[in-house]
Amino acid sequence: MHPNAAITSANEEVPYVSHETVTITWLGQSRFSVIVNYQFRNAHLAAGDYAFPETSAFPLENFAVNWAGKNIKAEYFVPPPGRYLRLGNTYYPAVYRYRKAAAQSQEAEQIIRYEFVAPYWREKKFFNAEGLYIEYILTTAQTWRKLIGTVEIHVLGPTCKDLLPVESDLKGKCLSPQHWNFHANNFVPQDDLRLIWRQHRQKASP
Repeated sequence: MHPNAAITSANEEVPYVSHETVTITWLGQSRFSVIVNYQFRNAHLAAGDYAFPETSAFPLENFAVNWAGKNIKAEYFVPPPGRYLRLGNTYYPAVYRYRKAAAQSQEAEQIIRYEFVAPYWREKKFFNAEGLYIEYILTTAQTWRKLIGTVEIHVLGPTCKDLLPVESDLKGKCLSPQHWNFHANNFVPQDDLRLIWRQHRQKASP
């Protein structure tokens, strides 16, 4: 996410996300794909350097960015040993950095794609459950200068009733037996998405 300052007034012209849709799809075994769709307003003002974080538990694979209909280069950046990168109030071991040009119109779409292999985790503090651990970083949105208008998160494939939130207030619901959904308006996340897919047996990664 872009390292903008604190949230500003509604009538100030700054680039902001009116709608963010995150789709996490189980590909089999412990592999997942992620597609993040951002609908930008004031996109003609969105030129600048951006960063997308990576955590130590979730190395990202096949990371790609498309902005306003064009693929743009993303650079994988790791700081020197013993140092971390700060985005908002959190430090990360690595980020993907990319530069966006100003869009030709006031509205534009940004799409980020990647895959990850979910680690197997035994959780004893809340549910005494074990299974595949699914994570998506949301709290970097705190650095945006405006609220996100609408956020939708879809997790497709895992058995919905067995997806448990861990150390997170993001309480979703089942739209179908294999479709977990979270929806919020005027969103400033206080937690990242953390789910454990309960009772899913560990298998070898593809």
